[in-house]
Amino acid sequence: MLTIKNNHWFDLNLIGVGFALSLSALVLFYPILIIYQLMIELLLFVTIYFLNTNIKLNRSIVIMINAENKWFIEQDGNMLSVEVKDYWLHTKRIFIWLKSSKRSLSIVINRQIIGAEKFSQLRAKII
Repeated sequence: MLTIKNNHWFDLNLIGVGFALSLSALVLFYPILIIYQLMIELLLFVTIYFLNTNIKLNRSIVIMINAENKWFIEQDGNMLSVEVKDYWLHTKRIFIWLKSSKRSLSIVINRQIIGAEKFSQLRAKII
């Protein structure tokens, strides 16, 4: 069983939070009516709140892959079966989207963090 601990992957929701914060800062300086600015800012802050909630939920997740290439996520003692919806192999990185009926998780796994051996095992199990 291949196990990837919660501090060995990067949650892609963090990129969304950074993008939404940048947009909200730009909207403040854009010359439009104040009511439109407030509506856009409210929409962006709701998006940031949603992404932060997902980040906090995903903090304690451990990803496991068994010998039969079945993927599982474990959170607070609960085991949930997931499937790989999409993946993208990049030099020294793997972008993975895991989805189940209850959860969806999009992550980046870096070769330098998990090590070359685990990275090769993971790449072989995905392909």
